[in-house]
Order: sequence, then C-alpha cells, then structure tokens
Amino acid sequence: GTRGPGTVKDVFPCVDSDTWSCEWELQLRVPVGTSAVACGSLAAQEPCPGTPWQLFRYTLPHQAPAGALGFVVGPIEVIPASVLRQQSGLEEARAAKLVPTTAYAPSSALKNVRYTLESLLSILQMYQDYLGSPLPMGSLQIAFVPMDFALKSSTVLSGLVICSMDLVVDATIIEQAIESRLALTWALAQEWFGQWFVPASSEDDWLLSGLASHLVALYTKKHLGANEVAYRRWQQHQSVVLEDDGSRPPLSVRAPADKGGALYGTGPLTSSGLADFKAAAVMQTVARKMGLDTFQRLLQRMVSASIAQASDRVLSARSFIRDASKVAGLDRPWAEAFVERWVVGRGAPTLTAAVCFNKRRHTLEIALKQEGPETAVVAANASMLCSKEGSGGAGMLAVHVEELGGLVKHAVHVGDLALVLQEFKVQSRLGGKKKKKDAAPGKEDGDVVMEDLGADSEGKNIMGPIRYVRVDPAHQWLAKVDVVQPEVSWVNQLRLSKDVVAQSEAIQALAALRPCTYVVVNNLAAALRDTHMFCRVRMDAALALGSSADEATGWAGLDALLKFYRETRYKGGVPKPNDFRDLGEYFVAQAIPLAVALVRDAAGQSPPEATDFLLEVLHGNSNQGNPYSDDNFVAACLHALGMTRPASPDSLHATLDVIHRYMQRDASNPSFHNVITEAGLEALGALVIGHVSRPELFEAAKLGLSKALNACDTKGGFHRVQRAVMRGSMRLSMLLGGPRSLFQSVTAFLQRPVGLPLLCDVLEDARAILDDCEEDGHQAPAEVDPGHIYFLKEIMLGCSLMVEQSPLLQHRVFELLQALGRRPITLYRAEERDAHMATLAKGQGPLAPPEEAPPLPRAPPARAAPARATPVRGAPGPAKVTQAPTEEGELPPSVLPKKKKADSLKRTTLPNGFTLELHQEVQAKYHNAGWYPGRIVRIGADSLFDVKFDDGDFCRNVPLSQIRPKGGWKIKATQAAPAAVRLSPGNGSSEGDLGMASSPPSKEKLLERKRAALLPELLKECAKILRSLTSRERLAYPFLKPVDPEKDGIPDYLNVIKQPMDFGTIGDKLKAKAYGSPLEFRDDVRLVFSNNKTYNFTSVDLREKGERLSEVFELKWAEGQMEVQWATGERVQLSSLAKLKEQAKIRRSKSAMIDEAMEHMWSLCARILKKVKDHKCAYPFLEPVDWKAMGLKDYLTIVKEPMDLRTITEKLAERKYADPSGFRKDMLLVLSNCLLYNTASDNVYRKMAEDLRPFFEKCWVDSELEAKMERYRKGGADVTPEELAWRECERILEMLKKSKDSWPFRQPVDPVALQCPTYFDIVKKPMDLSTIQTKLKGKQYKQVTEFRDDVRLMVHNCFIFNRPGESVYQSGKAIEEAFERRWESSEIEEKLGLRAPRPREADLGNMDTSTPEGQSWLKCLELYRWVFDHPSSEPFRAQVDRATCPEYYAVVKCPMDLGTIGFKMKHRKYSHFSEVRRDIRLIFINCKLFYKEDNPIRTEMEKLEKQYEEKWASAGLSKVPAETEGVQAAGAQMEPPTGAPNKTPPVKAVQPAPKEAKAPSPAAVQEELPAAKAEAAKEEREDNGAVAGAPAEERPSQEPQPSPESAAPAGLMKLKINVGGISIKMPEDPEEEARRAEKRKRKEEKKRLKEAKRLKEAQEGQQ
Repeated sequence: GTRGPGTVKDVFPCVDSDTWSCEWELQLRVPVGTSAVACGSLAAQEPCPGTPWQLFRYTLPHQAPAGALGFVVGPIEVIPASVLRQQSGLEEARAAKLVPTTAYAPSSALKNVRYTLESLLSILQMYQDYLGSPLPMGSLQIAFVPMDFALKSSTVLSGLVICSMDLVVDATIIEQAIESRLALTWALAQEWFGQWFVPASSEDDWLLSGLASHLVALYTKKHLGANEVAYRRWQQHQSVVLEDDGSRPPLSVRAPADKGGALYGTGPLTSSGLADFKAAAVMQTVARKMGLDTFQRLLQRMVSASIAQASDRVLSARSFIRDASKVAGLDRPWAEAFVERWVVGRGAPTLTAAVCFNKRRHTLEIALKQEGPETAVVAANASMLCSKEGSGGAGMLAVHVEELGGLVKHAVHVGDLALVLQEFKVQSRLGGKKKKKDAAPGKEDGDVVMEDLGADSEGKNIMGPIRYVRVDPAHQWLAKVDVVQPEVSWVNQLRLSKDVVAQSEAIQALAALRPCTYVVVNNLAAALRDTHMFCRVRMDAALALGSSADEATGWAGLDALLKFYRETRYKGGVPKPNDFRDLGEYFVAQAIPLAVALVRDAAGQSPPEATDFLLEVLHGNSNQGNPYSDDNFVAACLHALGMTRPASPDSLHATLDVIHRYMQRDASNPSFHNVITEAGLEALGALVIGHVSRPELFEAAKLGLSKALNACDTKGGFHRVQRAVMRGSMRLSMLLGGPRSLFQSVTAFLQRPVGLPLLCDVLEDARAILDDCEEDGHQAPAEVDPGHIYFLKEIMLGCSLMVEQSPLLQHRVFELLQALGRRPITLYRAEERDAHMATLAKGQGPLAPPEEAPPLPRAPPARAAPARATPVRGAPGPAKVTQAPTEEGELPPSVLPKKKKADSLKRTTLPNGFTLELHQEVQAKYHNAGWYPGRIVRIGADSLFDVKFDDGDFCRNVPLSQIRPKGGWKIKATQAAPAAVRLSPGNGSSEGDLGMASSPPSKEKLLERKRAALLPELLKECAKILRSLTSRERLAYPFLKPVDPEKDGIPDYLNVIKQPMDFGTIGDKLKAKAYGSPLEFRDDVRLVFSNNKTYNFTSVDLREKGERLSEVFELKWAEGQMEVQWATGERVQLSSLAKLKEQAKIRRSKSAMIDEAMEHMWSLCARILKKVKDHKCAYPFLEPVDWKAMGLKDYLTIVKEPMDLRTITEKLAERKYADPSGFRKDMLLVLSNCLLYNTASDNVYRKMAEDLRPFFEKCWVDSELEAKMERYRKGGADVTPEELAWRECERILEMLKKSKDSWPFRQPVDPVALQCPTYFDIVKKPMDLSTIQTKLKGKQYKQVTEFRDDVRLMVHNCFIFNRPGESVYQSGKAIEEAFERRWESSEIEEKLGLRAPRPREADLGNMDTSTPEGQSWLKCLELYRWVFDHPSSEPFRAQVDRATCPEYYAVVKCPMDLGTIGFKMKHRKYSHFSEVRRDIRLIFINCKLFYKEDNPIRTEMEKLEKQYEEKWASAGLSKVPAETEGVQAAGAQMEPPTGAPNKTPPVKAVQPAPKEAKAPSPAAVQEELPAAKAEAAKEEREDNGAVAGAPAEERPSQEPQPSPESAAPAGLMKLKINVGGISIKMPEDPEEEARRAEKRKRKEEKKRLKEAKRLKEAQEGQQ
C-alpha cells in the first residue's frame, strides 16, 4: 500500500508503476475459517470443492495503479453496511446515497469497532456535501488488524482502509476517541485526495496532502468547533517553524525521482509530520486568498471533471494554479511567487518586530528584522524574482493594531529584505472622560494583587491609544514571529482579544518575561478561572503559572494553582469523585498536576508543597459514578510525578512507591491500552534523567526504573508498553554506558522476533535519545562500536539477512545514523539546488545571502529598498548589484551571474577583493549542517566549488554562500571591488574580463604530471571493477561480447543503438591502454547499460540483468572514488564504508578470540562455495529440491540425505562443521545425490553435476585446504624443522609476489607479446614466480636450496638479458636485494644443517667474544635466538601494523618486538646484555596488557616467559659483573634513534647496585603497572623528575643516582616505568622537548636573577 515504484514488484512485477493504471479483478484463495477483504467490491465467495480452501473474488471498477492495491486475510468478521447506517444517526435516504461501506474486525473487538465507526458515515456525508458528489468508488472497506501487522495507524489504499487496533476505543475513553475520529477523518480524506485524485509526480504530493488536510479541518470545525481548528493549526505552525531549519527537504523537490534517484529523507517516510503540517498551512493560505466559497466551487469542478474523464484524476501543482487562476481568479504571479518560497524553498525565517509609540508624531513605529538560514534567504530572493513588478507578490506581511477605537489593519512589504522600518498613523486618541476602572476579572476577596495595568491606564500606558500589536495574525508566513512590546500590551491582548491563538500567544509571551511580576500572575490566574475562555487557552495559562512561579512573587503562581484545584475539585476539604461530563473542565483539571510539576526553586528542585500535592491528588482520586474512565487522568498525574525533582530522599522514595503501586495495579487490572504502565515507565525514566547530577538520588531512581523494566519485560504487554520498556532501557543504557551501550541495546533489539512497527518505533526513540545526548555534550560518533554501525548500515542498504527488510525500517535506520553523525536527518538531490540556481539566474540576482546580517544603519530611510539585482530590459550584460554602505566588519562576497560556458578555474577574485585559489584551505558546510575544514579541489566558472574535507568526505557544487576562507571574510568595506566582475576560464583571460588572469602554467602542468603518474594505478582499479562485473556470469554473459544483429536475430539493433559497447571491447581497450582517464572507462561501462535500457523493454529479462549489474558497478565505482582521485591527482584513502568493514573484521577477530588459523580455513571454504554458486551449472543446486511441487514422489526414497548449496551456506555461516572436511563431504553429497537420482546419461541435470564436480575439485586443490588442515592439527608442537623451512619459503614467495618490483617476474616471459624474439637464445633456463609457486605447491623441490636457486636463477636471467639502465634490470636488483636479506635473516640453511652457522660476532656487531663480557653476550644471543625460533613468538617477531591494528597502540604505550631487539644487538645499541632481557620482558608485559587471560596467544606467551626465565637463570646471567652493576641499578640508558651511531660514552658505576630482582609474576606485573604509570605521570608533571642529571633531592629516594658521565642528554626521557626491576623509558617528541627545555631555561634564569637580587640586597644592607 505504499505508493511508489518497487513496492509491489514481488506481486505485480510487470505493472509496478504509478503511471500505469487499470481496472482489476482479484481472486484470493484462503483457508476455510478465515475471511479475505481487498480493494473493490466483493463479487463472489465460493468454496473450492475437495479442498479446505475457499475463494473470494473482488472487482475494482475504477482504474488504480498496482501500488494502490491491498488485502487483509485472517479470522475477521464483517460489520454489514446496514449496521453502520443504523448507528450513524443519518436519515435512511441520505445514508443510501453514500458509497456502500463495510467494516471488518476480529470477533472479540466487534462491539468497540462499531462504537469507533459511529461517525464514519457522517464524515462521508460531510465530504459529499462539500464536494458535491459521493466518493466515486464502487465500495469502501474498513479493516482493523492488530498493531503488529499494521505499519501505521491507518493505511489508505484504493477503496480499502487498513486500520490498526490502536484506533479502537470504547464509550468510556475521551482523548483516544477524539484522536481516533480524526484519524478516520484523515483516512477518508486521503481516499479522495490520494487514491481517487493521484499526483502527477512526486513533486505534487504536497498538493494532495494539503487538500486532504483542508477536508479534515472542515470536519474538525463542524464537530469540535472553530477554536479547536485554530488552536491545532497554530500548534502545527509552531512545529513547522521549529523543525524547518533549512536542513529539511522542501515540499516539492523539482528533480523527478527517475533522474535524481530516490534518496532517503525526501519521501513521505520521515518520522516527523513536518511535510503534512506544512502542506496544510500552504493550502490554508491559498484557500483564504481565493475565498472559501470560491475554493469550494473549484474543488467541486475538479470532482465533476474527474468522474467524466479519468485523465483529470491526475493533479499537478502547475495545473491546479492554472485552473485556480482561470476559474477562481487567483492572482497567478502571486501564486507562483508563493509556491517558489514556501513550497519549493525551505527554511523558516525569523521575524523580529519591535514597536514603539511616537507621542509627538502620534504614530506607531515598527522595525521588522528578517533572519534565518541561507536557504530561507535564497527562497525569498527567488520568490521576489517571480512576483509581479511593484506588487510585492508574496512578500506582503500583515500587521494588525488594536487601538482604542478598534482594530486597524496594515500591510508591510518585507519580501527578501533583511530590515524594514515602517511608520503608521494612529487613528485613535486619548481623551474625554476617564472610564471607571473595573475590577480585574477573576479577582476575589483574599487574592493578592500588587499592581494592574490595563488599556485604560492613561497615565501609565506607554503605548498611548494602542492596546496591542499582532504581526502576521493569520500565519500566512511560515516564520517564527517575535513581537517586542511592553508587558501591558500582552496583558491587553490576553484580556481583550477573542482569538484563541492571540490569547495563547499572549500567555506564551507573559510566561517568558523575567522577572515575573504580580501583574503577570494575576492575569494568568484570571485566565485560568475564566470559564468563557477556550479550555486549551486555560490549560496554557495553568502551565504558564507553573513555569513562572518563583520566590520573587512569593510562589503566587503555585498558590493560584492549588487554590483553583481545591475550589473546583474539593468539597468540605474532601476530594470530590470524578465527573468528566464537562470535557473542557476535564482537560483543565488534567493540566493542573502537570503545571504544578513545573514549579522549581532557585536550586532547580521541586518545592515540597508541589510533590505533596501530586501525591495527594493520586491518593484522593475516586472514579465512582463517573461515566468515563480515569485512566488518562491517572496517567497524566504519573507524568507529572516524573516531571518533578524531589529535593529529599524521602520524597523521592514516596514518589517511586506510588508509581510502582499504580503499575502493579495496572498489571492485575489493565487500563485502556496500558496507558498507566506506559506513563509510569516514562515517569521513572524522567526521574532518572533529572537526578543525574545528584548521585545519592540517582541510584534510587535508577533502581526504581530497573525494577519496573524487569517486571514489564517478563510479562510483555501492549505495543505501547513494549515500546516504553525499550525506551526506558535505552535511556538507562545511555546514562550508564554512553552511546556505545545505547547502540548495543538497539542492535540486540533489532534481532528479536518482534513486529516491524515496533522496530520502527524503537529506532525513532533511539534517535530522539541520541539527539538529547548530543545536547548534553556526549561525543557520540567516537564512542560507538563500528561493528554496530556496520550492522545498521547493512539493514539500511537492504543487505541484512537477520532483519526483515522494509523501506520504512531502512529509513528509520538512516535517520538514526544521520543523528549519530550529527548530520540532518534528511538529504537532498543536487537537482533541487540547480533548480533554485536556474530560477535566480533568470533575474540575474544574487545567488548567496550574507553570512551574517549587516549592522543596522544609524539613520535609515522611511522605507528600505531591496538589496538585490534589478534586471533592466534591453541593457547589455548583467545588472549591477547595489548594496547599502556598511561599517567595517565581516562582509561576504557578492555572487555574480553565471557565464554561459562553465569551465573550471584555477583562481577567482571576488568583488570584495578576496581571491580564492585551487587547493586553498577553507571552511565549508557539509549538507548545510555545519562548518568543517577542507580545501578547494575545483573552482567552477558558475560560482560553484568542489571541496574535499579533511576527514575524507567530498562535496560537489558547493555555492559561495556555504564556503568561506579559513578565518572568515575579514575585509573592509572600502576595499571591495566593483560588483561587475567576470570570471575567466582557467585556460586564459577572455576579452572583456576584468582582473582575472589565468593561473601560471606550472600548476596546470603539475596536475597533468600527477594524473599521468596516477593513471596506471587507476586503470588497474578499473580492471578490477571490470573483473568483478564479468565474474558474475549469470548477469554479465549477454554483455561479454559485441552484439551480432544477424546471429542474434535483431536486425534493427544498429538502427536503434548508434554506439554499441560491450565488456569485451572495454577489456581490450584497457589492455591496449587506450583510455586517457578513468572517466572514459566509466562512460563506456555506463554506455553498455544505457544501450541495454534503450533497446530492451521493461519486462525483458536482459534489462533486469543489466539494471542489477549497473547497481553493482555504481557501488564499486563509488567505493573506488575514481573521480575524486582524478580531480585532485592524488590517491585517497578507503571510503568510510570500506573502512567500517575493515574495522568490523578486525573487531570480530579480536573480540571473539577465535582461532585465526581455523577462521582462515572457513574463509577459504566460503570462497570455494561462492565460486561454485557463480558457476553457470550451479543454479539447479542453489535451493533445496521441492519434490512436492516437482512431483518427484520417489525422491526421498532414493536420496536418503538431501543436500543443497543454501543449506551448506547456512551451516558454514553458523560454524556447524567440525572441520573443512565436513564441508567437502556435503559439497560432494550435493552432486552425488544428483547423479544418484538422475540415471539417464542424457539428463541435463546429470550433465551439470558432471561438469560441476571437476570444477569443485580444482577449487579445493587450489586452496590447499588439506595441507593447511594437517598443519592445524599438528598445531606447532610436533612440526619438524623441514616443515618450518617450507613454510618460510612460502612466506618469502608471497613477499616477493606482493612487491611492487615483481611485475616483470610474475608470469613466464612471452617473447612474441613482448617483442623479444632472441630471449630464449640468451636465456637457456627461463624461470618466473608463477613457475616457482607451482613447483612449491606441487612439492617438486627436494631441498630448500632448490627453491633458493630458482629465485636466484630468475634474477640472473634478468641481469643477462637486460641492460643495467633499464627499468626491468632495476626491478631485478630490488627483488634480489629483498630476497637475499630475507633469506639470510631466516637462517633456513643453518637450521637444516645445510650450511655452517655464521659467526656469532656478526649478530653482535663484531664484538670481541673472547672476553668474559663477550661470553655473556653470546649466552644472551643464544637465549634471544631460542625465543625468536620458538613457535609461540611468531606474533612478536615484527612490529604491529598501526594501520591494521590501531587499538594496539592505544593500549600499549611502549611497543617492542624481537626484530627490533636483534637489530639493536647487531648495531650495538645496548650498553649491557641485561637490557636485552629488559626488552624481552617488555614484550611479555605488552602481551599481557593487550590480550585477555583466556586468549590462546597470551597463554602460549606465558609459557614461553616461564621457560625463558628458567633458561636465563640456568645460563648464569643473573649475576651481573661489578663494573656494570650501576647500569642495572640506574636503569637502561636511552637509545639513539634507529640507524644512528651510538656515541654515548661507556657508563661507569657510581653506587653498588642492589641484588638482582626476581622475575615478576603476572599478578605482580598487573599490580605494579598502575602504580608505575602514576609515578611516571607524577614525574612528568614535576618537569625535572625525568631529566637525567637533576639534583638528588628532586629524584625519588628509592632510585640510585647515576654519575654525570652516565647521564643521557637532558630531555631524552619522557616516561619511566619500573616494574619488577625493569626500567622502561620512552623518547619524547623533539618539539615538545624543545618547549620543555625552554621552560627549564626560563626557570633557571629566573632563579639566577632572584639569587643575584638577594645577594645585592644583602651587600647593600651590610654597607
């Protein structure tokens, strides 16, 4: 039932289009015992003989699109049309003329459904009388379904309305009954304007919504009163103004969906009702402009025409305005300007009006200031350009002045002006006899009244004869209006005006005045007591009394509320039973507890009188004898308790007890829709949030909420209760764990088996909680787990297999992710901005509003002229832009009219003298949400810029209004250049251009060189994209080769397709390097798909395949960011989504602690499975065999173990296989089952299985899973040295293949292709990396030396055939160097005994090992090699890659690895061998810091640590020689940077060192490390504690002091951690150390001067 292409493609794939309508006949076969209701009239209901089924036939006589169809099937019963007519109260003759209406509902709810539908026929009758015709459909069906099956409260289809059971009420309910009736009114209005009348395109949806809202307002006015309609429209107007901040989409997006592409946030799925409210306001203004009677005649004419001609049912805004201007006399220029501003434009401006009475001139002076987002100013400019010359168009603003003589109406032209000053002559005058001052209404004996100013207070009224002023009273502007007038004017407006909106505006303004006065309190109390006022105005007065009550007025507002409630609800000091028959008094009484809950003292706490009163109200509540339910009244009181802030623990506990008691009562005796439980949960959540700053009360509130959540979660409940439970859980998670915990709760809930409506509601609540979190200062994006975001993005993109897919659910996820990224919850199409630009370019006006409003002139004229361009007919060139002179300040540049040729520029000079250049650092707005740093990557001659942001995002066509230099526009007004300046293309200045020279050719050549260097890499990426397309054989096979018209039987192909293209031709062009840029490759690929669309019809299978493949290409192309790279000439990082996927993979591998080797094997199995499923013969095996549908009754008799690829996929995903051998067994079982059942040799399925089996076997062999499983089973404990050597050979080969210099050696040399016919004459034994890999996998090498010789032979062949200066020769040198370095470091030959061990002195920097110290170094080296060769040390042999595992460096502050230790020993970076032990033990400490206790890597490392300590002790190295004891005691000396010579002099002992510390245990390490870190931080703060050579009194007493000779240079130490005798020191950043050294220098100089001054004073004193 959701209109739009793609919504019913699963049912009607051929006619799924809004533009294709027809008449329908629907046949529904359902089980006996159930009923079916569908669109149209029931033609027949008949059983199916011999089956437990029955058939329902429905006919739809009028034309409707497929997306407007729907049906309901279930155990429902019918309410005949005769029953609905009888209970409607209409005359039989009038009811018979209405459209036949039937209702359906579950049998248990029939009674309440009949009560809910009592007003149904009266609504249809009112619509028929207004439109002059009954609903022209054959019949109307109303079906009620449970909430878990209803996406919305009402889904409107063609002749069918599917309502949720949430709308069903009984005779005792008040609030829900009113809302249910209005919901039915809206649904029936949409049957007229939405189903009978349909929009011409998505641009015209607002028109249908506005017309439907007009019908709803008519019914509301008739049955609920004009005041209710006016008040509701005012509330909707305030919602629109509050939400429309420029980031929301407009009502009409000019770009159609098929061109701009469907984009989240632009359709009717947005969670807020902003679009409907705004459309209603627009249509209300149009109706008033035309006249209500004229507007009704226009609608009746449209209805008559649509019944006579089906094409007239299609409505568009353009045709509606045309008919309105012709038939109803609507001013067409005004309508076009009005639509341009409020329908096409977006953003609500703010109008501030300041009024003043000029007593001397007897005039009213008014200053109107217009502000708002840039989009609002752009819309205002466009509207003024569309308006009639001199008429002001839609820019007129109404100003109503209430004088002593009556109401005077004025009009002011505001348009797009930022400031307007106007003066009006006041007609009334003060004089005559003074009237006797009447008592203030509502005053009684005992009321406290300090001062009362009224309109007749002649001596005190500063407004003279003016009582009050209202600006835009009819709300024709969708703008926020703030009127600045004295307090007395607001009081007069409240007292004297009869308009409910004016009264509510006055109450709102009085409540905002600070400080609050007794005048305000008395008048608000009088409004509350006045029974002649509208009930909602009285409710606003009560809430204003609560919010304004304070100590300044002696809590007069609170006293007035309590007094009023006790007077109306008590009798003789005892509460009276409830009597809700007077609905107005009921709503006012319900507002009193809410108002009392708003009272706060100076500390932000609720006074004890307020909380006691609320508890008293609930305690004394009695509903005896009341015909209506008090469920909503109790719920309102519980809401009020949640809004309070109890000041004491006793008061809080009393509040919690009352809430829990009512929730328990609701559990045993449920209220209507469990509104009491829902209100209790909301109240508990509000109490928790309100006491965050008070820990003693926060814990109690948190326990209360947790208790209620657990109780509700166990029993389940109504839909709203489940939503409230989840909302409370998310709020609690947000408070306790931040956004990370919130998203964890959301992702867990999305995987629960609940209904789709509940999922959507929970996501909407999560977004609201996240918005509140952003206001509280949480850094949401930095705290959320990327895995959760990746899961949500899968749902949003429709890729998740764990959650039911729905456009509504995807949109809710989109809104949540937008809120997480602090972006607007809507996005726009680029065509929308282009449409506005085109409109503005017609008048050659300014395209950009000022960044800030200019300062007001000191002596403004009586009427400000519009500061915009004025087109002059016949004048050559663009018109100049006139601007008012302003003082020095920030001035934005004026924007110029567009040139015809939009070439790119290298720099542009603006009229204010400022120049913007390419690659300049600027600040720009990302989707108009906020300013972010970036740089310009393209300057267009059409005043648009392409900006690349620092975080990697890229934004095209940014207007000048959304860009500014770094630091802002700091230009003086006197420096501005003339406005008429033209932009020159980057290839030189054109004739007539002013001051715009082209950029130096060197920059352009630099970009060309960058592109030339980048082109090969980009073309490689293009080749990868092409391979990804062609690998999908089932989709890509029609596009692999050029089309042969004769062979394919399509002789007219070349007549239709003028530029044929295919993937084969694209591949040949890539190989021939025929593309000069990746954009040419992109155009060719898109040409393939466009040709497919052009030639094939929609229903053709080839077109569908092309569209699916086109989506794959566009996704790959967007992820590659080719266009950005080509524009900048620089490589870019991965896209945010690709980064997210990579991080999610890393997170999963780290968090789950799964064996990486086993996971690698599972990934290989998944790759094999994907290859098999993509095979052209695999489609019969993708799904389980449906033997029933295929009639294969003997299938299970022959095939005992059925198996298919889908089942294998599920088992593989759930890790149900013990090892990959089980996966192989199932794969072979699929094929063997096919061969077993299909015995005929010519059977097509048997042939497919025979072709697929060798393909699978080849994939299995190529993956080498057998060998990897064997290695995994051995686990490293029984691995022989030979196996380790072969593994190292494999790693060396992979390293060589991945090298960028290996491109000449990856495949055998082809002399023909490479044009080197003499190659085999020179090279007798060719060799390459692929041949070496084949021999290595086939185990053709007997010794590792043969592998070594083949690699050396390969590079030797390169050297004898190529000259030294050639690139291939240089690549061979690089490969040789890399191989020899890796081969020598691996010591494969030494470990296998194929070569004598190399001298140990080489690894010790040619140290003299004959001395005792040298012998100790040899033992230390043996221990190091033992650790390095141990299988458990493999993860620590090299540095951790910072890009792959960034979280490692967030935990480990002092990284160390075995490779670094070996390098330092070889280059003699250690002054003593004990420092080697220190670094090895640092590796053990880092392992324990990063890995958890149950991690297998940590377990193996702990075993290795224990063995290492035992070997160190047994080697006799624990006893340190006397000459080096001081070194161990003082800690390790700081090493110079890697590769630098060690020039530090030998360290001498200054003190005897303590005995060698025993190796710390893991527990000791964990206990000592925090203290060590704290000590290091303390030393760093003390500034001198980490500087070697500092005085002894400034160092910790427990550390021995090194001598000055042994001290490292000052400033080399930043952090020192002592753990179990290990001293770890980190080098500091040079810049930071320079600052610290400068600081120390200043301190020493200051100390020296102070000492000199002291000595000088001492000498003078002696003299």
